[in-house]
Amino acid sequence: MSAARKPSPLQSETGRERNRHDSKRRGSRFCRLRDGPHRSNWCYGRTGSARGCRAASFRWSGRFDWRDGRRWSQGANGFGGWPLTTFNAATTLGWTILSDCSALLLLLDRRRDPRLEEDLALTDHFIPTAALHRWTTKLWLAAGSNEREATLTADHLVGANLAGHDSHGVGMVPRYVKSLLERELRLNQTVAVANDSGSLLTLDGQRGLGQSVAYQAMEIAIARARRDGVCIAGLRNAHHIGRIGHWAEQAAAQGFVSVHFTNAVSNPAMVAPFGGAQARFLTNPFTVAIPRKGEEPVLLDFASSAIAHGKVRVAYNRREKVPEGCLIDARGQPTTDPAVMFEPEGGPFGALLPFAAHKGYALAMVCELLGAALLGGETTRPANLTMKHAIWNNMLVIVFDPNRLGTGGAFENEARAFIEWVESAPLSGTQEILVPGDPERRSRKARAHNVPVDGGTLAQLDAAAQAIEGATGKSPGLLSSLE
Repeated sequence: MSAARKPSPLQSETGRERNRHDSKRRGSRFCRLRDGPHRSNWCYGRTGSARGCRAASFRWSGRFDWRDGRRWSQGANGFGGWPLTTFNAATTLGWTILSDCSALLLLLDRRRDPRLEEDLALTDHFIPTAALHRWTTKLWLAAGSNEREATLTADHLVGANLAGHDSHGVGMVPRYVKSLLERELRLNQTVAVANDSGSLLTLDGQRGLGQSVAYQAMEIAIARARRDGVCIAGLRNAHHIGRIGHWAEQAAAQGFVSVHFTNAVSNPAMVAPFGGAQARFLTNPFTVAIPRKGEEPVLLDFASSAIAHGKVRVAYNRREKVPEGCLIDARGQPTTDPAVMFEPEGGPFGALLPFAAHKGYALAMVCELLGAALLGGETTRPANLTMKHAIWNNMLVIVFDPNRLGTGGAFENEARAFIEWVESAPLSGTQEILVPGDPERRSRKARAHNVPVDGGTLAQLDAAAQAIEGATGKSPGLLSSLE
């Protein structure tokens, strides 16, 4: 019988003390890291050979350059089967601090400490906003998009992060890249007019990059509304079009009201119907934008699920819980653990719940029927769930010019008076009364210069860049190098 495997020294306080004692006996000193996700942890570790590692450069002036750690490699598959893009300092087992702390040697091990991995996932990395936009643009150029498509995609994804909706921001890039490499997503598509009845028309996105084809569809709808006063347009067969509020803002910026019913189709389904214990549809959002002269627009944009699936992904990457009443596990039992939507690989998975019980469920069904079935688009049912990574969107949008109703002045006065009356209500506790759209505007100001990206998402974005490089020979470089 083989001897039981000894626990990692990082897995118990006893192991830590023994490790410290051993290192002191060898004459090593200890210091606190002043940078990176372990800034509050003592560095300690074993001396010995770093198996297969090669020299890496460090800049030492009281700070450790974590990015150099990410570039260390051992063969094509990284360490312990981890892809190179997800390997970084936090996956290693131990550290050794040399006697004068003027240099560091990273000791690599094939085993992982789950607590260090969790610490990495919880750590926010602040990427300069302009640099994040450039990197996203370059990634899609490297993937094969033309300049216009790459820029529109970066505008939308980074814009979602700026608005505080990380669930629909650059964190979607890894999935888009997988869809592209699977030949589900098609680049550089132009929307096709499937039916044109003047102020009513149906457009086909031809599986194109959603941030581009949805922009095209909205420009057509706005132009028709400018000509005819109103346009009811349907967009079908688009790859994921992202944050729908972005398209509503596109209309509002030109003085038009817009109302959006959107469905999403992906495998597997994610949201359970009211009273159900298994997912049957996705997070079908409902969106309205109302422009106001001299004021910011009122913007309503929410998923029909209790929270968006992307927010569950963000919580999963950060190793955080989700609020109660949002999820059920694979047995239909309530849970706050986002892992039920991602583990085990291949399922069975849990499901999101609709918001407000039967109300959110009913709205999701309306979005499915008006936003997809009415347009000749696909609904979420087994026969249509043939994709591996793609998310297809269909959207019905009503765009109209409020000035054509002949009530412009009265509308502005009444809207202003009503909003002021609502905002005058006594506060409950320390809460603040906000107009729909205010949270996004505040977030844009707060994130104007830097966008937080959690460690798990950052590793996935680096992996996406390397996947594009492997497929096309072009790369924007690692996003982690921009910190």
